[in-house]
Amino acid sequence: MEIDNLLIQILEIIAWPLVVIIIALVFRSQFGRVILTLSRVKYRGFEVIFSKDLKDAESKAKELQLPTPAEVRSIPEPVAPTSTYDRLSQVAEISPRAAVTEAWLIVEASTTEAARAQGIEIIRARTGREVISNLEQKAKLQKETIELYDNLRRMRNNAAHSLEFEIDHKDAMRYVDIALSLAHRLHMLVNK
Repeated sequence: MEIDNLLIQILEIIAWPLVVIIIALVFRSQFGRVILTLSRVKYRGFEVIFSKDLKDAESKAKELQLPTPAEVRSIPEPVAPTSTYDRLSQVAEISPRAAVTEAWLIVEASTTEAARAQGIEIIRARTGREVISNLEQKAKLQKETIELYDNLRRMRNNAAHSLEFEIDHKDAMRYVDIALSLAHRLHMLVNK
């Protein structure tokens, strides 16, 4: 009788971990795809950072031949006491999320400025995505530019709205580099 109770207790202890392991093995390819889309996974003391979105954005920025981070950092701003890059770097030290959000606001402002320069009417109710779609048609933006815009927008949304999302200073500055490069590219449409 005592051995039966011991066996039942052992089975109760290992049942759930065993079920989880079996499910993980059966669905491992699906879990792999889901994990690749995450920016960060945190469970108890276990944390894994995935920077796939940033790598994709950097690759697209390079493919589009956007200005390099060094070039963007040296773009003069006559009214600002420090460059935008330096300001965002200071913000990222305090709050990487805020730096991502601020960099995204610069992309949105450049998008609106470029749209106006191309004769696109800006209506208050329009989203940035609608404006960039109009720019795509009117200014013949490359498909990759639109994809980069969408990637940066999605990353900003995660940083701004997801409570589980965490970003460090280094990744925030990588985002800033790409966002400022894209903003500069969009700003160039104003001068065409």
